[in-house]
Amino acid sequence: MLVDYVNNEISKAIELGVIGEDLSNKYIPINFVEEFEKISSKTDSRDKGTDVIYSIIASHAINSAISTIEIEKCFTGDPALYKWQKELMIYKPNDDSFVPVISDERTLEAWIDKHDPDGDKSSYSAYYMITGRDVDKIKRLSSVLSTGTNLRTKWGDTKD
Repeated sequence: MLVDYVNNEISKAIELGVIGEDLSNKYIPINFVEEFEKISSKTDSRDKGTDVIYSIIASHAINSAISTIEIEKCFTGDPALYKWQKELMIYKPNDDSFVPVISDERTLEAWIDKHDPDGDKSSYSAYYMITGRDVDKIKRLSSVLSTGTNLRTKWGDTKD
């Protein structure tokens, strides 16, 4: 995933003319290149020039992504604390004929009591399947970005 992201950034840099198609430097400041050459001097590589340019673009792309995530966390809080949407998935571990079921009940016990009250409760198992990761994040972001005023809904000459 990160490699694909970096490769997309490399393609964009080539398209914009920042670097050549052979990963040669065109417009990257020399002090950046020299700093990355110092770092890469400790590694053994056949083509240090392209490795340095690739490393500069990769470092920039990945650090930009991390920075975006961290700034967003400053405004909306840590996503680990969000309430994601989830559904209870019921299955029988040793029974291939039982098709897993997405339950409306909140617990395995409630599902068993409703659908199989006389069955062996130990033969069932369940786990929560996350179905929506961004729901609470959007709510938090909208509350952070809200101006706190009501939007005007009527325009023109109205008596309301």
